[in-house]
Amino acid sequence: MSRIYSELNNAWNELDHEMETFKVFTDDIWVGMVGLGAGTAETRIRRQTIQGYSATDIDQNASEVVDNSCCPKENNCPPGPPGAVGLPGLDGTDGPNGVDGMNAPNNAALPFSLDKTGECFHC
Repeated sequence: MSRIYSELNNAWNELDHEMETFKVFTDDIWVGMVGLGAGTAETRIRRQTIQGYSATDIDQNASEVVDNSCCPKENNCPPGPPGAVGLPGLDGTDGPNGVDGMNAPNNAALPFSLDKTGECFHC
């Protein structure tokens, strides 16, 4: 019985040591990432959705606006009023050309007719 207890205790100690080594390793990686300026909510710069990553008018203090640390995750409030209308988008590309029309039979002999009132009508 004492042999089983000893083996379990050794396995437990080895697992504790491995977990501590892993924790130190991941903490070092995290410090390195933060030092490189990896995207944390406080340091990242927000981009304009319409312009994508090439946005030029980025709010440098956007992290001050996005501070949700004190707000509860579930918000049952009604939505606020809609924002201002955005800038108009770029014109789209032209569509493909249509199919060429078919040659009609010679209809030059058909008489021109007016509607029943005798006057021209507008389509």
